[in-house]
Amino acid sequence: MKAKIPTALLALTLALLPSTVRADGSHSGSSTNLCDEQLVARIVLTATTNAPSGAVGIARLKSETEDGVTETVLRLRLRGLLAGDYLLEITTQSNGVTTTLGQFTVGGDDDDCDDHSHSGHSSSDSSDSDDSDDDSDFDRQGHSERTGHSESRSDDDDDDQGEDNGDGRITQVELLLPSEIDPLDIGQIRVSDMAGTVLLVGDLVTPNPTTTLKFRGLVSITAGEGAPSAQGKAQMQSQIRKGKRTTRFTLVASQVPADATFHVAVNGSSVGTTVRSNRKGRLILKKLPSQQSQIRSVRLMDSQGKSAVSTSF
Repeated sequence: MKAKIPTALLALTLALLPSTVRADGSHSGSSTNLCDEQLVARIVLTATTNAPSGAVGIARLKSETEDGVTETVLRLRLRGLLAGDYLLEITTQSNGVTTTLGQFTVGGDDDDCDDHSHSGHSSSDSSDSDDSDDDSDFDRQGHSERTGHSESRSDDDDDDQGEDNGDGRITQVELLLPSEIDPLDIGQIRVSDMAGTVLLVGDLVTPNPTTTLKFRGLVSITAGEGAPSAQGKAQMQSQIRKGKRTTRFTLVASQVPADATFHVAVNGSSVGTTVRSNRKGRLILKKLPSQQSQIRSVRLMDSQGKSAVSTSF
């Protein structure tokens, strides 16, 4: 018989941002510009030197956009945290801002847990096979973290912490992210204590070798002043595997000025790349600088600096 790890299924007491549709258009343009986007990530949360010995975590991020509406679910399984209250935070890549998503509690009686179904999202979306994989990795990850931190802790600290969390209790947290948060812009997922000390970090900028991410997006382009009749699509596929991110991007546009050169901007900044349309007013953009592995938006500007074509994911 397979041994079962005791599990405490805890609801997240959220201090959520207002769930409103973005007016600035991080997905730029009208909702018709959004066709199809899917993101699935399994993010390993690494313990900091401030974490209890053996603390580990895995976050699963699932996001889907259809007809301009995005739903993003974040689910965490954590083990080895001491009993108490904790904060769940994310840091965005674009501006480095840290946002507190909410607060959860580890330990205590299950009857004391508040079940807030604020998002209407049920935990039944979680698969048993995913949980089994995570639990298996907890043993390997926990051993690695204890080994990696042995030099930064005293033996007394390790002994004390081991006694506090030796029951192997798993804490599960699940929530629906507010629409203000772009899942592609998430740089870190963090668990902190109530004093703000970071204990667990899941990094998508410098990912753990066992962190994985897959994204695919197909979106319509938005015509600009420099090419008001432009039409076309942009496609992007991105993945993280073995600690490295790879991205493939293609933009195809028609009805742009013929035999014209356009300057390329990625994520709002010029990247020193140009693309030229043919005599029929058609262009294809595939090559972007290698450092542009994380693409959120692409804009083509004509020789006068006017936006001709833009798209975002």
